Amino acid sequence: MIQLVIGLNTEGPTDVRFLTDIVKRTFDDIAFECPKDIEILDIQHIAVQKDEFVPMILEASRKGVEDFGISILCVHRDADDKNMDDVMKYSFLPLSKALEDKDEAIYCKVIIPVIPVRMMEAWMLADTQLLKDFIDASKVPDGELGIERNPENYADPKAVIEEAIRKASAGKTKRRRDVIGIAELYEQIGKNVNLENLRHLPSFRCFEEQIRAAFRRLNYLH
Repeated sequence: MIQLVIGLNTEGPTDVRFLTDIVKRTFDDIAFECPKDIEILDIQHIAVQKDEFVPMILEASRKGVEDFGISILCVHRDADDKNMDDVMKYSFLPLSKALEDKDEAIYCKVIIPVIPVRMMEAWMLADTQLLKDFIDASKVPDGELGIERNPENYADPKAVIEEAIRKASAGKTKRRRDVIGIAELYEQIGKNVNLENLRHLPSFRCFEEQIRAAFRRLNYLH
């Protein structure tokens, strides 16, 4: 049995709450594709001081090995107004080059980008029924809540979710209105969203392929 410790560095604390369980379940799924038995241990959040991208992730890579013995480091960066290719070219490619001459005993050199299009909240919109269940609007049509489009086509998916919450609570009596905020949704949706729903999003499928590439680099998958 091979045991793997995976590190996760994110842009903010809400991202940790949403992504931790998704990262774990995705690794678990792909580990089943490997001929060897692989156990994915608890995902370790690697928090470091904010800095320019390359030196910051180099420090996360070093700290992850020193503190937790990680074999793989997942690094979350939103694409914002850029596309995924730009994030790879201007952030992750320079990081890869900076890691080339680092000691593998000190730095984790297997980096997996986690790049939702626009922002992480787009992945929260992958399962609109789940979202509606949590905001007490399970029978309201997606169109009435403004969540009917492809999640990766929204310029500001966070604002879309906040507006859906507002619409879901509008018109309810004070007694019936149990208003939930978006901050309460991150962990719940992260734990419950079906990976099959996320696989409709190209950015998530790219994340899965990055995991497979990492497993091949470590000779766990052919």
